[in-house]
Amino acid sequence: MGQSFSNLNWNCGIDCAKPRSLPLPNYIPVEILAQILLFLPVKSLIQLTPICKSWYNLIKDPHFISAHLIHSLNIAKNNTNTSDDHRYLLATPCKFKPFGDKYFCFVIHPDNMKVLEKWELPICTRNMNVEVVNSCNGLLCLTECYPNAFGHVVYLWNMSIRKFKTVENSELNLYNSIVFKRVTGFGYDYMANDYKVVRILYFKEDVAPEIEVYSVKMGSWRRIGVDVDFIAHCSSASVPFVNGALHWMAQPYRLGKLGKYMFPVNEFIMAFDIADEGFRKMALPLNCSRLDASVMDFKELLSLYVPFRSADHIFEGCYIWVMSEYGVTKSWSKLFTINVSAPMRVRPLGLTKNEKLMLVKDEEQLVSLDLQNLQAQDLGLDACLYAVDCSYMESLALLDQGI
Repeated sequence: MGQSFSNLNWNCGIDCAKPRSLPLPNYIPVEILAQILLFLPVKSLIQLTPICKSWYNLIKDPHFISAHLIHSLNIAKNNTNTSDDHRYLLATPCKFKPFGDKYFCFVIHPDNMKVLEKWELPICTRNMNVEVVNSCNGLLCLTECYPNAFGHVVYLWNMSIRKFKTVENSELNLYNSIVFKRVTGFGYDYMANDYKVVRILYFKEDVAPEIEVYSVKMGSWRRIGVDVDFIAHCSSASVPFVNGALHWMAQPYRLGKLGKYMFPVNEFIMAFDIADEGFRKMALPLNCSRLDASVMDFKELLSLYVPFRSADHIFEGCYIWVMSEYGVTKSWSKLFTINVSAPMRVRPLGLTKNEKLMLVKDEEQLVSLDLQNLQAQDLGLDACLYAVDCSYMESLALLDQGI
């Protein structure tokens, strides 16, 4: 968790990196100053790091980074005024396509849908595609994507503090020729104060799937000895991280002749707990077994987007289900029933805290659909390129990493 605040050297008058016209106090109790700094936004904290070595050491301390994150999450959770809730939409290329030689992500205000910031991806992707896995606490997980290789190479990016990390490859993952599918997720272990990448590898031959977990704190991969009796599916929405677990739509499977996978019809939600590193099957709402359903996060509750379509597969509306008590099947309730006046082709991206459904319309428009009045708003971005994270927030994640 890092050293305690009280163990840090706090003589700012001696440790100053640069002369200042106004003298700094010779001594400030570190516990008091740390509590003050917890209230500052990330960008302000980064601006303070050059003031003196003690400030730099405090802000980079893993214990302070964790405390600042918890403080920010608590404020967001308890704040009923959405205008003061510093969580935003993050429109990120799901398949990076060059704008010249540059690639951008956009931070968008959830109320008026205006672009607040634009960030350039710090990686050259001219000869490859990069897709979004998901984001957690301001840390974005990306992966290279070429045929049969989703999740082969993983990147972590905190754009607010300009930190970018390439996750080293694993020995297991080097066997690319016999892997036919990778399922990747990313989350935060609050108990261990550690970010983890989870990867499930399915093989072409008659070989059982393998699971491996990358620990950012340890900087290494390790295999998890858990039986995988399901096939997880990735939807167009990012992998939701709810209640400390990652969630995918899934189906059971068995190995058939010649190592082929046989897929029964019964769908369910598969959850992977980031802390105890175990799987859990979760039942869908009654009469809601749909492969085209998408698991989402709605106001920190597990939710389900279930479309209904015409005979020629044109979108005519959807149901939004919410699990009010995590893990309790009976707590599923149908929160919204949406009927659209004009059928359209859409794919879901996520749900915002202020009850807007983010959609790609006709593979051209990135739009938000108000679930109360059914008003749609075009965000003015090339929709075929973007995935949307509906609860992006700035954080100090990776600041303590030597990268």
